[in-house]
Amino acid sequence: MTSRTPIYVSVDGLGKPTELAEFESTDSVPVINGGTGVSSLVDFQLELSSLVALRDVSQNGQLMVRKSTTQTTTTSWADVANFDTVDVSGGDVEFTLSTGVVGIATTGLYRIGYNFLGENTANARAGLEAKFLIDTGGGYADLPQSISGSYSRLDTAQDFGTCSCESYLINLDRFTTLKCQIQHTTQALTVTGYISLERLN
Repeated sequence: MTSRTPIYVSVDGLGKPTELAEFESTDSVPVINGGTGVSSLVDFQLELSSLVALRDVSQNGQLMVRKSTTQTTTTSWADVANFDTVDVSGGDVEFTLSTGVVGIATTGLYRIGYNFLGENTANARAGLEAKFLIDTGGGYADLPQSISGSYSRLDTAQDFGTCSCESYLINLDRFTTLKCQIQHTTQALTVTGYISLERLN
């Protein structure tokens, strides 16, 4: 059997094809495009521990992932990452636990949502903000009207605040990716929460 070197279409900064090129040893094909997302078997084994490749046909287009380990906010927007529990998973989307990125594998109308609970551990006023970001191929941008905010005041009484964006309906194309970001005002918070998604058609 003859060994072959795969080729790919190289594109310029505008996404226009320019030439055919051979894969190099460090190249990889993303999972959402049918590859493994890694360039070696060692990396593949590591990636499997954090990547949730959704294959349950009975739950196609459904996703429910939770983050029970806390993430401390800063005054700058930061990705919500290191999720730890997958409650529901279906075949139209993929989710990477370590990065918190949702990948769309089937074009359709989706209902998406998030819910993040911030705990105030200091006797101070604190605000929590959260939002969705979307990447359709040109880089991440805020998803319009997906931002939410909450307020907490004390560390023993009014010490929790919830940011929530539920039942957001949006048409999503294949290869689109989504993620959430959080930040605080005045006082740092420890945050847990979830992301959910459902394909409607």
